[in-house]
Amino acid sequence: MNFTFKVLAPLLLFLWVVSTTTAEDFPFIGLVTGNHTNLRAAPSLSAEVIFQLPKGFQLYVVAHQGRWYQVQLPVEASVYVAQTFIQTIDGRTKIRSHHVQVRAGAGTAFASLGSLSEGDSVIVRQMVGDWAEIQPSDFCRAWVNDSYIIYFDSSIHDAPKLFREEPERIQKGAPSSWQT
Repeated sequence: MNFTFKVLAPLLLFLWVVSTTTAEDFPFIGLVTGNHTNLRAAPSLSAEVIFQLPKGFQLYVVAHQGRWYQVQLPVEASVYVAQTFIQTIDGRTKIRSHHVQVRAGAGTAFASLGSLSEGDSVIVRQMVGDWAEIQPSDFCRAWVNDSYIIYFDSSIHDAPKLFREEPERIQKGAPSSWQT
């Protein structure tokens, strides 16, 4: 009995510590470790590439699924809503319908990255045919392979605001051969 206790007690203590300790508490700030890392519409290597992230880029990480982190879409990314769902009154552009899909490109064939509700304000960057390219809302999400993100900081009391104030880090037109 004494031998069993000496062997089982440390093992049980170890298992308890491992089961109650998590390496990541969500949300957190993650740091991109790869150059030109792909941000995707879904947690899959075959999913549409939305944006490419430079090494050192900070992301607001909200969830983990398999080998993928779900992240808030950076302000630098391009997203679109159909022009029929926006209206501008007194210099402010707002969504004029419920559950308007925010898309990865100018058309319904592109992946949905989130939705907006009636009355939500948007910043229109440009018009592309019948679609408006807008700044991503705080609720637009995308996916990054977890091998390219490391934990950076958990003190993110106002993270959505943090990522809405750095528009100079735009990365457009990167080759599709870069990392996942």
